[in-house]
Amino acid sequence: DKAIQQFMEAGDALGFYTELITKEDYRRLSEFDALFIRETTSVNHHTYRFARRAQSDGLVVIDDPVSILRCTNKVYLAELLTKAKVAIPKTMIIHRQN
Repeated sequence: DKAIQQFMEAGDALGFYTELITKEDYRRLSEFDALFIRETTSVNHHTYRFARRAQSDGLVVIDDPVSILRCTNKVYLAELLTKAKVAIPKTMIIHRQN
């Protein structure tokens, strides 16, 4: 709650109107210029539907739907971070052959 309040205060200080919305506000998305998601995100969660809708309506979106898809795909992340030579904990992709 404290972090959310600080985000809102920072936006207000920069002259932005900020408002907290809930999953019941889905129909209101087009009223806004941007969507900043600060809740658990996954493709089976209402936040993903919000992100897709907001992006299709032309809003600036953080976390955008592509990022949600990529970040919830742990295999993709492990391969991407390894390719970029980012230090990560030892990772093993488990499948039937191993």
